[in-house]
Amino acid sequence: MLIENIKEITIYEVQTLKTLFLDAIKESKEIILDMATVGKIDMVGIQLLISFVKTAQSKNIQLRLQNIPESILQQIELSRCETPLGLT
Repeated sequence: MLIENIKEITIYEVQTLKTLFLDAIKESKEIILDMATVGKIDMVGIQLLISFVKTAQSKNIQLRLQNIPESILQQIELSRCETPLGLT
C-alpha cells in the first residue's frame, strides 16, 4: 500500500494520520510512506511516525519511508529520532 500526498505531519493532523496509518496496517503487509509532499513536521508528528514504525514492526509489516525532503530529515536528525524511524 502506498501512502502519499501528505502535506503536514503535525499536532493538527495527528488524529487523521493516525487513522490513516492504522487502516493501512490492517489492510497491507507492505506499506510505503512517500513523504515527498511533506512540508512540515513537528515533534508530535515525529512521535506519530515512531509509533507507526513500532506498530508495523510488531505486526511483521514492512514499512518504508521514502522521498523524505531534506528539511524534514534535518528536523528528524535534530530531534535524534533517526534510529527509531529506521533511518540509520
